[in-house]
Amino acid sequence: MKYTATPFSRFLLSPISLLVVSLFALSACSGGGSGVSAEDAPETDLTGGSTGTDTQGDNTDTTSDTDVPPETDSEPPALASELGTQYPADRDNDDRPGMIVTGLNGESAQVVTAPWLVNTSLFRNASAEFGQETIALLQYPDDFSVSNHVLFFEERLDSCLIRTNEVIGGGNGGDGGSPPPTLSGGDAVTISDPAGVWLSIPATLEDDGQVVYVDSGTLTGALPDGAMLSIPGDEFPVVAGYPLYEPAPIIRILPVSGFFIDENTAYSWIPGRASGYMEIDFLAYDDNGDFQGFPITCYASDDGSFELTTAALQAVADSENNLEVRFSRVYSRIDVVDDIVFRQNVKLAE
Repeated sequence: MKYTATPFSRFLLSPISLLVVSLFALSACSGGGSGVSAEDAPETDLTGGSTGTDTQGDNTDTTSDTDVPPETDSEPPALASELGTQYPADRDNDDRPGMIVTGLNGESAQVVTAPWLVNTSLFRNASAEFGQETIALLQYPDDFSVSNHVLFFEERLDSCLIRTNEVIGGGNGGDGGSPPPTLSGGDAVTISDPAGVWLSIPATLEDDGQVVYVDSGTLTGALPDGAMLSIPGDEFPVVAGYPLYEPAPIIRILPVSGFFIDENTAYSWIPGRASGYMEIDFLAYDDNGDFQGFPITCYASDDGSFELTTAALQAVADSENNLEVRFSRVYSRIDVVDDIVFRQNVKLAE
């Protein structure tokens, strides 16, 4: 079953992202996720600053800014030692709610430019021992502002996304454009630990010539300490090693796991780090116990509790299906290194 966000969907469904949506639909009965394709990225024509509008549930935000980009080059990155800490101090006040931002070196994201994007999404369901990795490599114009990435990937916290039984549509708040085509970074990208290669993710060539690195079912264990993403290079520059991090496991308080919820249900857990956030997925089942989809997803600050928005409460009350919830903790981060923007979104579900 396909859904559309109401009143707005931020996801652009190219053939690559359709592949990822299909994989997550197949994994739902095994406790898989309502995952996001790493190919979802800012439109390619937002070169001078950015203008974005994003609405989820009851919440609306409009941001407009303009920059004057400096000259840049496209040398492969020399990864900074400051990337070696999972929760770096926000000395320049660059972080956004629920997302770490580094590498701006005291400059505004509006005036820092970078043409390359490594977009990494990892999902792991701890209880079902299921996981998926999706990595997309893209090239933007040389004057592409980093603020475009920050605004696009920043999640709207304390909001809920409501879906209906219609075909997915819309975009990420732009004028109907799309991201640039994904590029090859070699036959496979790897995640390594200090002992060697821990996971190899092969390249898949799509019918339209785009390349995606996606593998479903192999990420069954926690990311190792010292995990590093490496890209051998091809159309995309060589990346010797970019650190990846997994958030702490979730300790749920309410609702009790395995029970259906209603509009009077409370939602709470042991809080985690303020620089991350929580995703609360509502799973719908019919009276026969067959999975029907994810009608609601809420995004919450990781402070230990969440109250549903008015629209989400109404959607719960109106649901014809039985609803359960699943908590996921999300580690979200953007690092700018030379001319490359590294984005990682690592989601750990119960």
